[in-house]
Amino acid sequence: MLKISAAQFEALKAVPRQAFIKRTIARLEERIPAFLNGLSPAQANHRVDTCIARAESYGLTTEHQIWSFIAIQATLGLAFDKDPKFADVVEELQDDDLMPDQRIDRATVIVDEMLAEDTLR
Repeated sequence: MLKISAAQFEALKAVPRQAFIKRTIARLEERIPAFLNGLSPAQANHRVDTCIARAESYGLTTEHQIWSFIAIQATLGLAFDKDPKFADVVEELQDDDLMPDQRIDRATVIVDEMLAEDTLR
């Protein structure tokens, strides 16, 4: 049986994540360019990796869920989940009675309502 070291295993795990980061950067450059504006490629990579990790901390793991979370960050700010005025959004993201797709969809609805009502200020 083939055995690989822990370091080799971690390196193998990083390959799909890097590919996802690259796809996410391309998507952001196309749809929300201001989110990465002025960042070097390394800084953009770091920002997206950090955003993915924050999304994962809420149990969001699919591309759709993570992209939706990053769209919320682009709208409300990178640390929106630390801002009390966005507590309703965070509450939806933390609702363990809902599946991850439901949590991110409900959080997105709240953000959309805030945008429609112009209450983000």
